[in-house]
Amino acid sequence: MENHYLESSCRSTSPLQVIQSARNEKVKLFSNFSGAENSLNWLKNLQQIGKSLKLNEQQIYELATIKLSGPAQEWFYHQDEIDNWSSFKEAFLYAFPPPIQPTNIDYLAQLLAHKQGETEPVGKFVQDINRLCLKLDNKISEEDKLQYLRRGLRPQFQHYALSISSSQDFLTIMQQHEQIEKEKVTKFQSFSSLRSSSNAPYNYRGVVTSSSSRTSGFGQQQQQLLNRPDRNYYNHQQNNHSTYYESPDYYNKNSHAQTSA
Repeated sequence: MENHYLESSCRSTSPLQVIQSARNEKVKLFSNFSGAENSLNWLKNLQQIGKSLKLNEQQIYELATIKLSGPAQEWFYHQDEIDNWSSFKEAFLYAFPPPIQPTNIDYLAQLLAHKQGETEPVGKFVQDINRLCLKLDNKISEEDKLQYLRRGLRPQFQHYALSISSSQDFLTIMQQHEQIEKEKVTKFQSFSSLRSSSNAPYNYRGVVTSSSSRTSGFGQQQQQLLNRPDRNYYNHQQNNHSTYYESPDYYNKNSHAQTSA
């Protein structure tokens, strides 16, 4: 029973109804304009919607009026002289001027000033130059684009680009040189690290640590012995090359007896 209902429902929906439903959905998804958005971009998008839905200018005008909201809708309520698409566009752009768009001079200045960063990949640099070239009103020549690419490369790569004749070859060849440069840097860093470790002192690598420790300990013991209260007697015994030990008391008694005699 349920399948029969679904089949009947599908048969009752004609192709024209499907198309109309899709159109309604597209109009529904189109964003409103309140006054804070870019007015020029909004008008361009509206015209694209009208073209895809095969609307005439009067229908586009009516669609525009129902897509206004907030301050923009309030503005339109007081525009009694507007009654068609042309007058709407003129008054609309006057009331809500679009932000100032960069000119060709601005884009050319950016092309001249754009430089490849110290760690920026060649692929990213080429994409940025291509993006700026596309913003120019007039299509830029291949040779001019190559000049901007060569000028903006890092200095160590520029001489490799002199013989390149197309932007596609430029990307491929410069990425190869970029990879070679990375490998050179990696090898140099590895060599420097190995050389630094080979020049390290022996005790750094633990070769004579125990010997150094014993020598240091002997020096400390000798210093402690010299700092003892009986160091004078010790020095006397050392000077006379004594081979036996006599206590300080014995030495003091003998010295006193000799003085008394």
